[in-house]
Amino acid sequence: MSDYFRAVREVAQQNQYNTYGYVNPNDEHYASRTYANLINRQYADYRSRFLPYERRLMELADSTQLLDEQLSRVTTNVNQAYNDSSLQQRMMNERYGLTQTYDVARNTSRHNDVNRALSMAHAKNNTRIADSDRRNDVLTGASTSQQTFTNRAGG
Repeated sequence: MSDYFRAVREVAQQNQYNTYGYVNPNDEHYASRTYANLINRQYADYRSRFLPYERRLMELADSTQLLDEQLSRVTTNVNQAYNDSSLQQRMMNERYGLTQTYDVARNTSRHNDVNRALSMAHAKNNTRIADSDRRNDVLTGASTSQQTFTNRAGG
């Protein structure tokens, strides 16, 4: 604890036992003690309301929990998108009575698998970059993504 906050706490503790409450208005140090009392209450409010959230944010910035969760969502989303696309293509072919030969179906499947792998790698790499940016923003104190976007875009 810094010397400043230690002094503020001592002043507040000394003042709480007088007959006027926390601060005696007839005291020659009335203003400084009132200010010290105000600072002490603000600091206590900060510790009770904001500090737990800041600690949790720093824990998340130090861990890979959010990244792992997002990477699993990326995998699920990419697979679902390609499965839906394949299903729609198959339904459209059936609607028009089109059939593919074995070689064409195999080549199409291989092409889709390669595209799926590339899409997944691209999405995961972008997720890792975004996670790195988020961690840096937390550690450097960047407040919003809009502010970060504006700074990068030069606006």
